[in-house]
Amino acid sequence: MSNLATLKPFKKGDPRINRKGPGKGTLHLTTRIKQFLLSQAKDGEQYAQKFTKAGVLRAIVKSDVLWKEIIERMDGKIVEKSEVTHTVPVPILQILSKNKNVKNT
Repeated sequence: MSNLATLKPFKKGDPRINRKGPGKGTLHLTTRIKQFLLSQAKDGEQYAQKFTKAGVLRAIVKSDVLWKEIIERMDGKIVEKSEVTHTVPVPILQILSKNKNVKNT
């Protein structure tokens, strides 16, 4: 870890600032992992198939969240829908009208 006493803030035009981001054609880690999983192992089976078998077996035996975490990082987190139903006993406009900064329109 860096020494807090030696840290210097960025100044305008500092050459350490990378404003352009990664170079064109740079592959993200997720892309590299997907390419590897789609490649063939020496026995002819895809690494994705081997990975799926190992993940399912681990999920059955260990019952841990590793498999869920990997899937969410590869395919995106599943949206969890939730519905909130509640009746408000006091009308919102009455509460807002008590606040001097809010105009009643």
